[in-house]
Amino acid sequence: MEVQHLELELSKFRIAKIKHGCNFVGFRTWKKMKFIRKHTLHNFSKALKLNKQDSIVSILGHSKHSSSHKYLISKIGA
Repeated sequence: MEVQHLELELSKFRIAKIKHGCNFVGFRTWKKMKFIRKHTLHNFSKALKLNKQDSIVSILGHSKHSSSHKYLISKIGA
């Protein structure tokens, strides 16, 4: 059996003000709210145009834990 050696590379970090929020596990997080990342919003719009139901449902499930959920629901109805 071949053993693979994994290495962890730490990304560079920066100290930023709280008002900029923190990017963590697919959300942009502030003290009292969180939104899904802009890239996910872009993917959602693309999935709507291409009618990819699996992607739409997945992103809606992800956004359910954020303040972006109502916005995405309104995009479906539009």
